[in-house]
Amino acid sequence: MSGSIEAPGQLVRGVLYTISKDEMADLDVLEMVPQGIYKREEFLVLGEDLSWHKANLYRLVTPKGPYTASKSYVDLMIEGAHQHNLDPEYIEGLDALRRSLD
Repeated sequence: MSGSIEAPGQLVRGVLYTISKDEMADLDVLEMVPQGIYKREEFLVLGEDLSWHKANLYRLVTPKGPYTASKSYVDLMIEGAHQHNLDPEYIEGLDALRRSLD
């Protein structure tokens, strides 16, 4: 694994997807990896199935935040959280974040 996590052991809600190498290459372009804006790092994450899974995460190369998430990005997170039946408390937190952006 190449990346380091600032808060190891902390819970992160989300969904893991399996995609092809071509799809990963397209995602790298979308996330501006070739331009050096973001980098893709691989981590091991413990799933709800209590198995370890490899997961890729895109991170800014030179973070200067804190950054405010865009409304449209948070809307996508909320939609995905509902679609995948993530924890209701997590969704409530996303809803609160979205309201704070109005």
